[in-house]
Amino acid sequence: MMLQWLEPLLALRGLSSRSLLNQEIPKETEKTAQAWLEAQQIPGLGVWEWHIADAAYGVQAREFLTLWQRAPSDWGAQQRLEYLHQHQCWPDDSTPLSAETLAPITEALAALEDLTPWDEQLPAAAEFLQGIELVLRAREAGWLTQPQAHAWVQGFMVYLQRHYPSWQAVLNDVWLMEAWWRQVPMNFDGVTGQKGVALLAEQLAEGVEWQADLSLQSLQLPMRRDPLGFALAARACEVLLWHARLDHMDELKRHYWPDVDQVLTQDWQIHDRHGCQQMLFWLAGQGHRQAWQLDFEWLQQASSEQIQQWLDDDAFQQGDRRSHPRVAHVLVELRDLPELAVAAWDWIRMIDLALAGWLGGYLSAQEWRVHALKATWLLRCTFDSWEAVANSYLLGRRLWECQESMAPDYVMQRNWEELLLLWSQPESRMNWAALDIDHPDFRLACQDYAELFNARPLSLLGLLASVRDDACLLTALDPERIPQSRREESTDYLYSMLDVQPDVAIQPALARFWMPGMVHHFDQLAMNARVGRVPRVPDNIEVADNLWQQWRAMQDSLAECVTHPAAIVMAEKYAFYLAKALESGHYPLSDLQFLARALGDYLRWHYPDARTLLAAWCQWDQLTSDGERPLTREIRWQQQDLGSLFHVLDWPRPARRFTEPGRRVSEDELATYNLVGPLTGIHWGFPEPLPAPQARELRHWLGESYWLTGPEDTREFLTYLHDAGDRQEYDINFAPFTLNPERLAQEVDAQMQGDRDQDQEIFLQRLKMTQANTFGVNDVDLIAWDIAQMVDISMAAFQVGWLDEEEMNQWLMQARHLATEHFSGWVDYAQALLAGYSFFLAEPSQRETHLEPFIQRMLGLLLALPVPMGLWQTLSWPGQTRQAKSQPQTSLTGHRVLH
Repeated sequence: MMLQWLEPLLALRGLSSRSLLNQEIPKETEKTAQAWLEAQQIPGLGVWEWHIADAAYGVQAREFLTLWQRAPSDWGAQQRLEYLHQHQCWPDDSTPLSAETLAPITEALAALEDLTPWDEQLPAAAEFLQGIELVLRAREAGWLTQPQAHAWVQGFMVYLQRHYPSWQAVLNDVWLMEAWWRQVPMNFDGVTGQKGVALLAEQLAEGVEWQADLSLQSLQLPMRRDPLGFALAARACEVLLWHARLDHMDELKRHYWPDVDQVLTQDWQIHDRHGCQQMLFWLAGQGHRQAWQLDFEWLQQASSEQIQQWLDDDAFQQGDRRSHPRVAHVLVELRDLPELAVAAWDWIRMIDLALAGWLGGYLSAQEWRVHALKATWLLRCTFDSWEAVANSYLLGRRLWECQESMAPDYVMQRNWEELLLLWSQPESRMNWAALDIDHPDFRLACQDYAELFNARPLSLLGLLASVRDDACLLTALDPERIPQSRREESTDYLYSMLDVQPDVAIQPALARFWMPGMVHHFDQLAMNARVGRVPRVPDNIEVADNLWQQWRAMQDSLAECVTHPAAIVMAEKYAFYLAKALESGHYPLSDLQFLARALGDYLRWHYPDARTLLAAWCQWDQLTSDGERPLTREIRWQQQDLGSLFHVLDWPRPARRFTEPGRRVSEDELATYNLVGPLTGIHWGFPEPLPAPQARELRHWLGESYWLTGPEDTREFLTYLHDAGDRQEYDINFAPFTLNPERLAQEVDAQMQGDRDQDQEIFLQRLKMTQANTFGVNDVDLIAWDIAQMVDISMAAFQVGWLDEEEMNQWLMQARHLATEHFSGWVDYAQALLAGYSFFLAEPSQRETHLEPFIQRMLGLLLALPVPMGLWQTLSWPGQTRQAKSQPQTSLTGHRVLH
């Protein structure tokens, strides 16, 4: 019945249904069909199926009617013809509009005046007929089996039956579009135009009943309904593969994607296996969506002035590329949406690239399936329908086209509409909601995907660094192929920003950035807030009310951090610097991998999994980003994005004793280093030897400040500080005056008479401070000032190479002994140190300039304002043991050794 109904239609194109009846196709017929398909630029089944989809969708009729309706309504047919020709809606715009050509077209176009809107009634019968012709040609070329060809033809027959009520309606539209696209009149026994159509329709109606017993449900096109079938359906490129056999890669490549090698090298810039895997992991875990979504989130919170400044900055960066809307403007237009759902743009391209990588020889069949199924699982977990997937992909493509300054690709929009609507496409026949996210194929693919990612030794390093610089993920995934421009940029960062010297090995070069004391400080600070410990300050410092208000305002947030170990605060910065060292290409890869493994062990010791790490990072980042742009939005993105590679990180528990990237220190050692207090800043770890340039600067400072020129001078001065120090001057020249205030007043008056040199002026100022008991100088032990200098000079002399480590430790131990002998805690010590610093300032004219910053640094140490400054509040005084209830569980490893 179907063939009887079909044969008159085929006759319009000079075709026959014989190929649907014959099991064998003659060789000559096969060659002719293949030549015809090649002339139509259809090299294989993949492109053929898009032509089939276009025919079923009525692409030509839609394009023609869209332009037709844009023309002014008062134009006649001739004017509209010229308008359409001008806008290239013509099969061959080199064809002259001759009178002979125009006659049948004009007659056909006159019928358009009575057409209903095209979205309700599409004149696509000619394209349905063209689709049937494509099916027959593919069958004759040996591309389709007889049952497959039957199924495809039946689909088009059902389309005709559903869209048209009679032979007359079918032939009217065939006549209309044949006249337009082929520019030839329909001829029936010498009669053309509407009369010929009516005559043919009358004769067909007499011979064949219009309504045939056809139903769409009876179609038998092959369809995979397992997860891989959905992966093959959720694709973006113009290569359909969803019902092809997958056991012959060469045949697949020839029929479905013959130019895949060109696509990989030109479109993706991928030339080897490493590049393919790198891009697949990037698409899954970051893609284009990360930058867009972070900008979108910022725009939702930004003021109008901030947004305008952002647009102006973007315009300046883009230069003269103004031929298309910039992505910044599109994001501003979209900012009222509840979310920017563009993940499908990355994950569908991940499916495409995985298939291309397999067909191009860069991936095994197993690797292709793993990546494709992982991407499909991500899509299924994120979107609840095919329509949502399509909308997300198309929105992402729109942003990408703006980002790349490309014209919009309306063909891609049409392709997705075809996929969603047509009987021949999987999206219209496969129930998205029925796809089980717990399917065994998904579970196995997700497991294999995690193993593939974690097999890369720098995976954790790249992820941590990418939160600060998203490009670090790509470089860590493929460290052997870092672009030269990126190498130069990272090298400049290391040398200019971090003062890392090229002649120093990477571990000692980065040792000063391994700061376990900082981690201990943050952990203890959170514990102090949880138990309500209020810091004490010396009696000789007055704390302004606003400082106490700032301190109180932070306590709730700090207390919430008590369950979040602060190890990530130090580790993420170290990871970023290590990633820059990797990108520079200056250091052996084995050394970098060793440090990356050590960093991973350190983090896995402190956190049970990557999710906990991210939660801790997010919590602490809001409190510790002093002077830097917070990373909170980037961290939360990693937490919330289902594709984030943090979610697949392997997390084995390290051994109890493991190697850290930097040197461990005990709490007593850290306390001793920080007896320098506000004098030269906080020491978060062991005072590592300095590279040559920094060492020269420090030697110069030691020479100018203390007249030290080498080891002997240093030992002599340290001995002086230990045995007598500056305190001796006070004890001899000023302390006796405190017993006789009248004598002190007389001496002050006497010193004020006449002119004074610099030394005399200093002596007078110190007399006045003794008289006024400035900062309680007469009531404290000024040895604190000598201890601070002793510690500072011991460490500095070691860093410049004047003392070895053993001798430095000996001097530090002596300083520590003096401190514990003379003082009971940090507050006691701070009070004496402030009095000593104030008293022994050498330049009276610079007193206020130096003193106020010193006091503020001391308050920072005692109050933790800002949070990274308050080490004296959290560090036990040398020799003291903190009560267990006040000791954070994660702040120490080993025997009182910090991390």
